[in-house]
Amino acid sequence: MKTIKLLSIAILAMAMSMVSCSGDDGEQGPKGDQGIQGEQGIQGVQGEQGEQGVPGEDGNANVQAFKLDMTEWVGGTFFPFDMPIAAQERANYGYLFYLEYVAGGSTAIHAVPGGSGFASFMAYVDYINDDTSPSGYISFRDYNGVGFDVPAGSYINLIIIAVEINTTGAKATQANAMDQLKADGVDTNDYHAVAKYFGLE
Repeated sequence: MKTIKLLSIAILAMAMSMVSCSGDDGEQGPKGDQGIQGEQGIQGVQGEQGEQGVPGEDGNANVQAFKLDMTEWVGGTFFPFDMPIAAQERANYGYLFYLEYVAGGSTAIHAVPGGSGFASFMAYVDYINDDTSPSGYISFRDYNGVGFDVPAGSYINLIIIAVEINTTGAKATQANAMDQLKADGVDTNDYHAVAKYFGLE
């Protein structure tokens, strides 16, 4: 009898606990505060370096080269031309002049003043720093200083290299600019040496 009584109490207690737990869920409580931020992760491995770009062309902002066509020149003792630098800026440059001609089926270049190796005359240059046109002349003379009549077609181009002079210095002159070339071992009578020095070819 005692066993039945205990068993009945146990069943009753179990039934009460099941009834009391079977109710609806309550409303969700308020949102809690945000937690503390975690530590930063380890930095990833650095990527490989990209390929180096192609080098740019060498240049020289202080040097300009000009070619004046002489193929239609009819010949004579003078070749008139206009200086390619504006008159108001002309004094800020030193100039090197060269004449390009045909020799033995190929082209050659000689300095002015000067002459080709086989010529019986010399070429000289003169120019002015104003707006007069023509502003320059190449004159041709024999070795006695007498005007020499150069035949048409003897020359292809007059080449002018204009080298900007550093005008901030007290003694900045065209002669000083040419002296600097010579001090650097450049033969100013050799067009190709000058062009290479200035990165023009």
